Amino acid sequence: ESDVCCPLLTAAMMASGFVVQLKGRGLSLFSARKRLIAACRSTTCAGHSLITLGISAGFCFALLVLAISFTAFPMLLHRRTNLSAAIATSLQVVARNPAISAAWGLIVAISLALASIPAFLGLVIVLPWLGHASWHLYRKSVRWPTA
Repeated sequence: ESDVCCPLLTAAMMASGFVVQLKGRGLSLFSARKRLIAACRSTTCAGHSLITLGISAGFCFALLVLAISFTAFPMLLHRRTNLSAAIATSLQVVARNPAISAAWGLIVAISLALASIPAFLGLVIVLPWLGHASWHLYRKSVRWPTA
């Protein structure tokens, strides 16, 4: 399952970036690369729309990855379960707690951005902290029946 899920998500992200680049500037498949780079750097209305489309597509993929992995990774480490069940559980938790999920996504994004500023050295502190916090978030949001 995981051998199929990650490549499909990666292919979808690449395809959407490609479509955003082509559609955002009205470029054809065989347009010159220089023209595309110039369009990204452009401060014209078309350049702004290209940037807006790209950021919007990236945001949608970030939401998708957040929803899929919200509790899936800790669940896979904690329980003997398959990837499909872990993703389904994660989607259910996100659907039940949209505000908490959005807040957690914002915390992760800001923490990673700030930790990346000092030559990525802050990641040494932030990544273990986020992993520990993810574990506690999973334990609080997913209840297992006691034996």
